[in-house]
Amino acid sequence: DAGAGDHIFYEIEAELLAEGTESDLEKIQHCLQHEWGLVPQLQTKFERALMFINASPASPAPSLNHLHPSSRSEKPRRKRSLITDQPYRNSGTEQKLAASEIKTSARPWRGSETIAETLRPRALSKKPGITNKDTMAEAARKTLYFHFKRMVSHEAGTRRGEDIEELHDMRVATRRMRAAIRVCGAYLDMKQIKPFVKQIRRAGRILGTVRDLDVFKQKAQAYLNTVPPDRQDELDPLFAVFNGQYQNARKRMLDFLDSQRYIRFKKEFEKFLKNRGAAALPAFTSRDEPVPQRIPHVLPIVLLQRLAAVRAYEDCIHARDISLERLHRLRIAFKGLRYTLEFFKEVLPQDAEQLIEELKRLQDHLGDIQDGVVTSDILRNFLTWGTWGKVQSASETIQCKPVIAPGVAAYLSVRQAELQHRVETFVSEWERLEQTGFFKRVAALVHDL
Repeated sequence: DAGAGDHIFYEIEAELLAEGTESDLEKIQHCLQHEWGLVPQLQTKFERALMFINASPASPAPSLNHLHPSSRSEKPRRKRSLITDQPYRNSGTEQKLAASEIKTSARPWRGSETIAETLRPRALSKKPGITNKDTMAEAARKTLYFHFKRMVSHEAGTRRGEDIEELHDMRVATRRMRAAIRVCGAYLDMKQIKPFVKQIRRAGRILGTVRDLDVFKQKAQAYLNTVPPDRQDELDPLFAVFNGQYQNARKRMLDFLDSQRYIRFKKEFEKFLKNRGAAALPAFTSRDEPVPQRIPHVLPIVLLQRLAAVRAYEDCIHARDISLERLHRLRIAFKGLRYTLEFFKEVLPQDAEQLIEELKRLQDHLGDIQDGVVTSDILRNFLTWGTWGKVQSASETIQCKPVIAPGVAAYLSVRQAELQHRVETFVSEWERLEQTGFFKRVAALVHDL
């Protein structure tokens, strides 16, 4: 048990591996200094141990400042220094503190983040590596692992919040994983993968809340850039409410990324995805009959089903029976088709790449419509109640008052006009796809499989 006058401290030591370079070591040192605020040590642990051993009994033991030649005049830090005088009780066995367990006092650095995640990620593979010899389950595993690594690689940037595209890319990775499970779900053992699906969905929802707010602010600012200088403050009442909503959303996101549940999910899911055959169904039925699982055998069916789900809307569109809700559902169907082409483009003919680009154009059009619907609802609720989103209870209704904000009303008018234009021009976009033979070209992809 440590004496009252003893200092027990924690220390991190970074060792350069044989294949490492001096540049790698410099990156780690830069991270530890600037992200964690730690202090480099000029003496080895052995040299510092000798300093204590050689100290005479009558002389005081070397202070922590003597162990910090570069910061002797500073007060020792308790949570953000390499060596900290924060005491702990040793139970008799050696205790070690991993880098992932060190807590810091300020965000964006969080205790659950590893050093590797704070550095710029190494080059990731550009393709999942799917081949015609793979089963659908193996293709799903490769696709999931491909996007899982991308999700993790953008986590540090998402935490910092300096570039909104980092969060966007992290969220996209979660959506691609969910889509891969939907596309290949009939060929997966869902009992094995269900626990991970829940965490992927939760991550996507929490990240999506912040991402939607980022997009809202970005588009609102783009609108302000088009108005005269004397009107630049006309959305300030809206931004005042927005800022509180955004701070809360960011806090929930960081709390989630710091949670043991999320940390455990990353560890367990990566371990699961590294195993070839993960979540694969039996290759034979109970009657010993082979089950169709190989990509060339079943992808044509999967792809044509996704195509059929889109073409089911043809009659509605030609009859101009296209409500906003129906357009939203059509957008989801287009996503299913696009994701299927993207996941398997390594084994599909070259035309698949061009078809994906055409799908993106129409999907973006439908996305602008849905964004206009959501934004208009937010602006109307703000003007009616002065809140972000709908009032949830009668007591809230009594407390809320309408907001007099002509600038916000003007912005609402602009967004509704944009929405109406997008709806009116959608039919021509659909007809363009038909005229270019888009649907026939998608169906033709399966012939070469």
